[in-house]
Amino acid sequence: IGLFSLFCLARFDCRVVAVEASSHLCRVLARNVLGNGDVRVVHACVSDTAETSEFHYFPDMPGESTRHLHEHHEQQLLLNQAPWRHETEPVVCATLERILSTERGAIVLLKVDVE
Repeated sequence: IGLFSLFCLARFDCRVVAVEASSHLCRVLARNVLGNGDVRVVHACVSDTAETSEFHYFPDMPGESTRHLHEHHEQQLLLNQAPWRHETEPVVCATLERILSTERGAIVLLKVDVE
């Protein structure tokens, strides 16, 4: 978690804003980037609206974690898979504009990993 952030910090003279929806993964991300440069870790979900939502974290398959559990279950049915164990937690959803509102200077690169 945070490999691309670490790459950017090591390769470029930049500031990184890393956003993670899962509280568990956010803690891992913060630990991984600690002391490696100018980085701000934000525990939130990027959305087109500001709201609080449910986030479904799959500990055994964190890359499959989602806000849209019904779509995940439909995919598992199509693939004839048994449901995976997951944990549900509330997450603050914020617009990208809001998350970046305190940043100064030009944005040189914007990488977004979303569903």
